[in-house]
Amino acid sequence: MNIQVNNPVGIHFPHIDISFTDIINILFPLILIAAATAAVVFIIWGALLILSSRGDTEVFERGLHTIRNSITGIIIILIVFLISSFLSNFLGFNFLDFQNLVNFLDDIQMYITKWRLQLT
Repeated sequence: MNIQVNNPVGIHFPHIDISFTDIINILFPLILIAAATAAVVFIIWGALLILSSRGDTEVFERGLHTIRNSITGIIIILIVFLISSFLSNFLGFNFLDFQNLVNFLDDIQMYITKWRLQLT
């Protein structure tokens, strides 16, 4: 199943022909990276809450709660990663290929550079 993406900006993109699997190959690693980054940021935030509690048990407990929830999030992310890795091997559908994401980001950078050159 191919989806044609119309160009709303008027810039010519020569080979935009995105399939459903391409969308999954691009979005799934992005979602995993964003979720893991958010979990690490919340662990740091919880640690900062604990360090700045100054004996206030409510702030200390809120920091501990934030860290516990972040660790739970990381465990869920790892479980999703393992299940998706198993499914991708079982079904022969590799949606954990980070190279597709890198190629997609390189294409976006190339198109932005061309667009900037057209503006000047």
